[in-house]
Amino acid sequence: MMDHEGLKLVRSGKTPIYHQLGHQLAQMIARGVLAPGLQLPGVPALGKRLHITDRTVRQAYRILEEKGLVKVIKGKGTFILDPRVRIQSVKTITVLHNHPLNQDHEDQLFCLGVYRGISAEARARGWKVTFVSPYPNSDEQLAELQASGFIVFAANTDSLGALLRLKDAGAAAVTIDGPDGVFLNVRSDDDQGISLVIDHLYHRGHRRIGLLADSPLIFSTQRRTEAYFRAMGAHHLNLRPSWIHTTRSLYLQDESEQEELFRKMFEGDQPPTAVVTMSGYTAMSLLQVLHRHDVDGKVPDQVSVCGYDDWRAFAFAAPPLTTVRQPLESIGRTAVKFLLDRLEEKEVSSVVLPVELVERKSTGNAP
Repeated sequence: MMDHEGLKLVRSGKTPIYHQLGHQLAQMIARGVLAPGLQLPGVPALGKRLHITDRTVRQAYRILEEKGLVKVIKGKGTFILDPRVRIQSVKTITVLHNHPLNQDHEDQLFCLGVYRGISAEARARGWKVTFVSPYPNSDEQLAELQASGFIVFAANTDSLGALLRLKDAGAAAVTIDGPDGVFLNVRSDDDQGISLVIDHLYHRGHRRIGLLADSPLIFSTQRRTEAYFRAMGAHHLNLRPSWIHTTRSLYLQDESEQEELFRKMFEGDQPPTAVVTMSGYTAMSLLQVLHRHDVDGKVPDQVSVCGYDDWRAFAFAAPPLTTVRQPLESIGRTAVKFLLDRLEEKEVSSVVLPVELVERKSTGNAP
């Protein structure tokens, strides 16, 4: 039978007692403290031990049953399910993101592409997918999510709280584009992407290659920035601080920052002949700056510009944008496969998927 000593109920708190009890029991099951096959105490017996009503215990047990963590056998009692049985009873993957999946927002195109892959793979395997935004900000909210496992869009540091909460709860989870070392992580190869761009520019004769980076709070920005320095070093290329700029406004949309960038990067005695950016929209903002200063007619003859990601609009930029294409649907499908393998206790490791360079007219030979 279960040892109830580890249960700590706060009677003066805002969270109902049955929620606290259900959440704590779920955590004990996730950590293996309560093993599969163990019979939970009868409702009157546990209520008496914890000095709570039978109704409160029944409500807590109902939470566990709805989550697929326990099975009630009439006339015998409530038993903890084996994880594999549990998976088959719930068969729901919850996808977490801190932003809604809104097709009207162009900055969600990455998420939409990956989510298509998640949905297609889950549907093919007979699983249901739910999308939740924002991240649950309390243990109680997390306990209310009925899922066998989680896929988390974890692109930047604001995801860390949710990831640690999932880890503490013993949840099965896979991250998309997240930090290494917390959960299984599925992402595209940022190092390969930047290396492809630098190699492409180097072979076009460019030796002064600048970098336009997005917020360092984004994990892919950190990886791509490190890859830029490695690739420049591999080609024995010099660096100047004036060639490197980290954006403060989203996609470099602030005009005053655009002017600051132009003065810093292009008005010196040795401006870069090419600029690598961390996103396609940032690259298009750079094209706008160059247009305002009558340089756009000399792209790529005077300055080559590279983006990252390959949204449809980038093929219609002036000039069409050379960029890195990520395998978005493959990322989503792989995340589902890995999560289901993890739930079945198979050996799985994080994976990095290859990218490709899409060459268009925004890059050319060095002047």
